[in-house]
Amino acid sequence: MKTNKNFLMAVVITAIIEAILYYFNVDHRSFITFLIFLISYPWKIGKDIYSLFGGFNDENEGSVYSLFGLIQKGEKDVYSIAGLSLYQNAGGDALQVFGLTLYQNAGGDAWQGIGLTLYQNAGGDALQIIGLTLYQNAGGDAWQCIGLTVFSEAKSFSNRTFAVIRVARKTKIKSVVQI
Repeated sequence: MKTNKNFLMAVVITAIIEAILYYFNVDHRSFITFLIFLISYPWKIGKDIYSLFGGFNDENEGSVYSLFGLIQKGEKDVYSIAGLSLYQNAGGDALQVFGLTLYQNAGGDAWQGIGLTLYQNAGGDALQIIGLTLYQNAGGDAWQCIGLTVFSEAKSFSNRTFAVIRVARKTKIKSVVQI
């Protein structure tokens, strides 16, 4: 029997919210618990998953779209708007617009808009627009527009790494550009 990871994720999120409500002595009816479950469940529409808190999409050419993507795994792309992203793994592109990303892995490009990225690995380009990146590894170019990159590595033909402040960099050819 195959485990439904999306169902399990919704149950765990519902249990956490229920524990928080219990801790703060918030009295509510049982249908509120059911509503919390329905809101946190990753819903599949076509080949894609849409959710508040992330989800898993093992279907070929399927993407994951989330408002607050805690955990996202998609065969195609994963997109999250804001919040804490514990894990993003995509066969295509991975995007976090605003917030903290602990682990971001993409077969295509990996993007972090504004925030902190601990680990970013991309088959294509790795990009942090504004913030702090601890580790970037890119098959294409590694970019840090405004902020600090602790370590980045670019493996592409152009092999450029960009950053306002860079602590360490590693490249295979010597065409490193630092702004």
